[in-house]
Amino acid sequence: MHHDFSAPRQLTAAVSGATVKFADFDIVRGATLVESTSWKNPPLMCVCHETVTIANANGTTSHATATTVVFPLQLFALAIAALIMLILVTWLVRRRFHSRVATEARRLNDEGE
Repeated sequence: MHHDFSAPRQLTAAVSGATVKFADFDIVRGATLVESTSWKNPPLMCVCHETVTIANANGTTSHATATTVVFPLQLFALAIAALIMLILVTWLVRRRFHSRVATEARRLNDEGE
């Protein structure tokens, strides 16, 4: 006895309103199998809840659920780096401007004496 998870009974996961398919596989009675799949177009950010439902031979169903956090670390790091660069450039421009104003004020003060 075995369970066949190939089309049209392919194993799928319901993930935040989307359906993610697993590759076709068979499993024999008493065996344990760890199967994985990849989500082709996940959202940019989410706390996603996945549910896989399997109908057993006796008519009952089994559910497995998981939670996955999708967070764009590379995009976040790029945004932080851009923010730091903007702050640094603003600070340098203001420092240069105030330096020029102070120099001009000293020059005008020296001419007035």
